[in-house]
This record gives sequence, structure tokens and C-alpha cells, in this order.
Amino acid sequence: MRRASVRTVVPLLLVAACAPGEDQPAVTGVSSPKFVSTASAGTEGAWEPVRPWPVTPVHAQLLPDGRVMAWGSENPWDSTYQKAAVWDPVNDQFIVADNTTVNIFCAGHSILPDGRLLVTGGHLPGSLGKSDIQIFDPATNSWSSGGHMYEGRWYPSNVTLANGEVLIVAGLRKDGRNNPIPEIWNPSGTIRKLTTASRSMFFYPWLFLYAN
Repeated sequence: MRRASVRTVVPLLLVAACAPGEDQPAVTGVSSPKFVSTASAGTEGAWEPVRPWPVTPVHAQLLPDGRVMAWGSENPWDSTYQKAAVWDPVNDQFIVADNTTVNIFCAGHSILPDGRLLVTGGHLPGSLGKSDIQIFDPATNSWSSGGHMYEGRWYPSNVTLANGEVLIVAGLRKDGRNNPIPEIWNPSGTIRKLTTASRSMFFYPWLFLYAN
């Protein structure tokens, strides 16, 4: 796998904004951005000019090699395709990495111990959840199948466990109902339900792995 050299600063800015309207009142009382000199940017931070991206980065994941994988929601009517791109901040270049089999909008994602990206669930027309599991390999910039969950999930959350397995929770099923049963994905491609740990949770619950 490509590894990034040691860097002191990796600038990244991903912003989604709504224009003021009847349902989006203008925001008032917000101060102007503070611009700092280059000399203090390493300690105080600094904003760079807005720049175009090849995709709308609704989802973004920092990869172990220092690049950023991003994808959006350009085609919500299609359940089998999603535009995606990988940004390299070192040379400021993008690599197209579209997923041509699954619409991964509204999916959950987490990094595996070997550096690959595991993406669970996805989008069906009508805001319903897919059961697909997809894996992105940064070494080849390609997608592959990681199997299927027992039920679909739309807006789920993942967390990679210390043993390399991945806990998957929440999200809407294909029938539009909340999925309360957590599942465990194993790197072998198998998956199992945690039937005694049922809990109904809202979209994208925050998951963190304890040190123990």
C-alpha cells in the first residue's frame, strides 16, 4: 500500500451550505473568518480559498496514506452507481473512483486494520437502505464486494473493533423501518447478528472504541 511521508499539516476543508430562503433564514451575528499569516498557520491554522471538487463530498474518509476518499449524492434515483473520487493533498490531484455496482450514498464507513475502507449499506430510491457491503482498496483505487448484511441499512454507523471485525448499527431497512439489530462483519466475509443486543437508534449514531 502507498504510504504518505511524514507531514506536519494536511489541510482539508469540506463544507456544505444552503442558500437563505423561506425555510433557510439568513444567519446573523457571525463574525468574518480570521485569516492568519503563513508563519503562524502551523500553530493557529488557516483557511485556503474555495476550490472545485469533482464530486459533492457528502461523505469523506481520511485514508491511511493521507489521501481523502469522497462521494456524494449526484444520482439518488440510481441504486447501482455512485460518483466517487480520491484527493491527494500532496499534489492536489484527484483520481476518479466511482462505484459502479452500488449507490453508497447514505452508507456507513470505517477503516479496516489493513487500510482498506469498509462501506456498509447505501441508497435505494425512496430513502431506503441497501444490504450491500463494499470495500475500497487504496492500493488499487478499486471497489469490491464485502458480502451482504441480513437487512438493508440507510444512515448506519460502523466502528472497527480491536480484533479487526466491524460493528454495524442503526439505519433504515428496505421496508423503511429502523434496523435495531447490530451486526458484526468479519474480514473473512461472514456476518452475524447480535440478536440479544437489540436497540433502536437514530441515524448515524456516534460510535467510539474504548482503549480496552
